[in-house]
Amino acid sequence: MLARYHAGNKLPVEAWDRGDVKRQATGVLQSLDNQIDVTTGTLKFKARFDNKDQALFPNQFVNVHLLADTLHNVVLAPSAAIQFGNTGTFVYKLDGDKKVKVQPLVVGDTDGDNTVIKEGLVAGDRVVLEGTDRLKDGSEIEVVNDSSEVPTTPTEHLQGKPAAKGETGTTAGKAQKVRFMNLSRLFILRPVATTLSMLAIVLAGIISYRLLPVSALPQVDYPTIRVMTLYPGASPDVMTSAVTAPLERQFGQMPGLTQMASTSSGGASVLTLRFNLDINMDVAEQQVQAAINAATNLLPKDLPAPPVYNKVNPADTPVVDPGHYLQDHAAAQAQ
Repeated sequence: MLARYHAGNKLPVEAWDRGDVKRQATGVLQSLDNQIDVTTGTLKFKARFDNKDQALFPNQFVNVHLLADTLHNVVLAPSAAIQFGNTGTFVYKLDGDKKVKVQPLVVGDTDGDNTVIKEGLVAGDRVVLEGTDRLKDGSEIEVVNDSSEVPTTPTEHLQGKPAAKGETGTTAGKAQKVRFMNLSRLFILRPVATTLSMLAIVLAGIISYRLLPVSALPQVDYPTIRVMTLYPGASPDVMTSAVTAPLERQFGQMPGLTQMASTSSGGASVLTLRFNLDINMDVAEQQVQAAINAATNLLPKDLPAPPVYNKVNPADTPVVDPGHYLQDHAAAQAQ
């Protein structure tokens, strides 16, 4: 466009209304700005209109169409059919009558509605305009050759009904549209059979749910080990700092450990270790023993015995602890 302007050609300019439906006036390109607007990144053009019919007014909003060049003997494709992906620009080209394939393209200029195709298509090739988001290479489609057969509403699209008589598509004669073979169409056309099928599925689900086995306490063998250390005469603070903390540091380095809980009291320290379900219990015991051996030098020298461990079941924790008050009962009887 700049080359034609600097060569002295008069480029025609058209002013259209806000809806870009009606042409208001025609004119020619008069001048270009000598710098780009840094705030918008655009270059300002100036056109002159005769405005003989007084269709244009100051501060009126218009859409401007500038004819930059006219290309001859080129292949055009609807811009709506052109797709952009990781591999570049492409279209879904009809490969036969029922299937499509991905066709890479080299595109050129565009006027918004149509795009120049430099490579990839030839005159007469058929491309997909609608439903491209559900297509892939080799997808099967149903071709609609006549624009009057294209459904005009979503319901008609599902039921496969054509448009009403007298309605013509805006792309008739330009490109062909496709309609997918929709699986849901079978159920929409047969509402009674669909309802009965849904009731049968719901009834089967209710019956199957009642037959499912239910276990209040599933038989799951959690790899859980309890480590106990006795240090008679030590206070809870001493047990925490001198016994529990060194053991926790060593146990925390074991692979597969998911949970660790500790309790320190007067003269006793208890650590509960839980491992992943996929770890064998024998392997977990070996890891615990190795960690205890590594922590021996960090524990008090006067421990009466090294820490001991045993396998426990966390599900064995009592829910209710019954209490017996025999002394109070005996006193009541004496009264």
